This record gives sequence, C-alpha cells and structure tokens, in this order.
Amino acid sequence: MTMLRQLSRLEVKVGERIYQLSCEPDSPLGEIHDALLQMKGYVVQRIVEIQESEKKKDEEKKEE
Repeated sequence: MTMLRQLSRLEVKVGERIYQLSCEPDSPLGEIHDALLQMKGYVVQRIVEIQESEKKKDEEKKEE
C-alpha cells in the first residue's frame, strides 16, 4: 500500500549553508519550539564535549 504524507519545511540560510526542519503541517508551534530546544541542547552538549576534549589534549601536550 502506498502512503502519501505532506510535510512543512522551515528553511534558513546561514552563511553558504541551508538548514531545514521538516514537520507535519499541523504541528503545534509550541511543540516545534520544544523540538528545536531539544536539538539546540544536543548541539550545545556536543560543543562542550569537543571543547573539553580539546582542552584535555592541550593539557596533555603541556605536560609532555
């Protein structure tokens, strides 16, 4: 059985890249906001992890 779905897409250009968020057309704006906050939280967590890893590497190099 074939199923068709409609999606809404939010798109923003930052620098030379285009970023997209796809969601169901009837998605409540509050839920979209919550989803974006969860995504932002993930990105911030990854940034912190990378910074801590780089800091640890720099400290290890200084000890050598």
